[in-house]
Amino acid sequence: MHDSEFEKPSSQKPETTAGPAVLFARWRHIVYGVFLIGLIILLTILALEVGRWQQSQSGATGDPAATTSEAAMSLPESAYDRKDRLLVGVNDRFEQLDPLYASGDGELDLVSLVFESLIRLDSDGTPVGQLADTWQYDDDLRQLKVTLRADHTFRDGRVVQASDVVYTYACLLSPAYDGPLKGRLGSLDQVLASEEDQTVLFQFNEQAANLDLRLLTVGILKADYYLFRPERVFELRDTNLTPEGSGAFAVTETSANHAVLSLRPGYAGQIKTIEIRQVASEAKLRLLQEAELDIVRNLWDARMQQRAQSLPFYRFFPYETSVDQYLLVNPQPQSGALIQRPSQRLAVLLTAAGRPLSRLQQTALAELEARELHLYYFSGVDPNVLYTNREMAEQVVRTLELAGLQVLPMAVDWPELAERAANHDYDLLLLPATANSRLPDHAVILADPVQPDSSAWVVAYRPDVLIVCNRLSQVTINPYKHPFAASSGSWTDRVENIRILNPEEPET
Repeated sequence: MHDSEFEKPSSQKPETTAGPAVLFARWRHIVYGVFLIGLIILLTILALEVGRWQQSQSGATGDPAATTSEAAMSLPESAYDRKDRLLVGVNDRFEQLDPLYASGDGELDLVSLVFESLIRLDSDGTPVGQLADTWQYDDDLRQLKVTLRADHTFRDGRVVQASDVVYTYACLLSPAYDGPLKGRLGSLDQVLASEEDQTVLFQFNEQAANLDLRLLTVGILKADYYLFRPERVFELRDTNLTPEGSGAFAVTETSANHAVLSLRPGYAGQIKTIEIRQVASEAKLRLLQEAELDIVRNLWDARMQQRAQSLPFYRFFPYETSVDQYLLVNPQPQSGALIQRPSQRLAVLLTAAGRPLSRLQQTALAELEARELHLYYFSGVDPNVLYTNREMAEQVVRTLELAGLQVLPMAVDWPELAERAANHDYDLLLLPATANSRLPDHAVILADPVQPDSSAWVVAYRPDVLIVCNRLSQVTINPYKHPFAASSGSWTDRVENIRILNPEEPET
């Protein structure tokens, strides 16, 4: 046996244990691999969470289009049985179904679907043309020129004309008009048809320190259908005429507590029929729990926020643009009233609103320091209302007392409060927004720029919510739809965009 058979060639090194450097290199690769795997897992989780966050955020904005397919799949079968029929629950009865006298929440929803205005306010409060194609304001002449579109028609095919606009505003500006918009158009003198085709001229007065395009959000009447003379426009309140406008929907059925509208031929959208139904407050929760309603408007108070947790079939869109209370400083004082001069009235109003005063206004305010002013407020129908109103009154009192005034808050019942407001028998008065949102005569709301005859200030806004069923997506929630109404928010913009979700067709 040769030793060479068992010996390594001299050129090969004997096998030895790996040194520290080799071990470190091997472990470094293992650690890097584990780190990369962990990073991939982390990024995957992060991507999923971002997707969920974006989905939840889309439901909290003005565009409620992100109803999840999971939520749609869990709806009761009865919700899908409504198909292309939208069922809306409202609080008020149906009494006035025209743009000049409508004030209830259901009435306003109906009017905005049947009638069109010159402009509308979008969900940001920005004016958008509807019947108006263009508008231009001349500061020197205080004149607004509006050119109408030529492609908006009534049901008989007639194009909306300048004469329809002139007729509508002639009724609103008539001394005989006594509807909820009375007193809102004090800065507007007259509306005339221009010599130019499809053009209307709005003539404003010195009160129009700043053009308020909200005045152009009133639905336009068909002049050859509503044959009421402007000097007898109050007869419109008692008419039983079927509403006739240029909007996408037409009324097919009405009663005191419900209305049915159908999509006009030639108009697009998945929603073909809309039923607006008055729902009693005690029945509303049960109907929501059973997903029997598609859209509901409600007060967004602590009670409703608590109930929302038990309503998985809906999404909630709060807004706070509806006026809750006004502070009035008497614009037409009686002979014995303490606040007599306009400068005193404006000084008190600006002080209550926390606005700065000019030197002249400071002097006018000082003239009232030795007098005790009375602030009347509504005692309410229950202790909770009384407590809330008292808190609001005391807050106004504290603000005025810091400026050196003496103010005595006085709680009175509704008949006395309404009588004092109507007869201008008060120094200061906290007026809850009424159902028709009408202000007392001569009341001018404080705005920018400040007008010398201002006599009212919005003290508080009411928290409201629109509740939308998960079977719907792309519902446009507009907090500014009805700028002069007690319920300002609505869902009636861009109904043609609403998409109906089905279990077998989840939202993409």
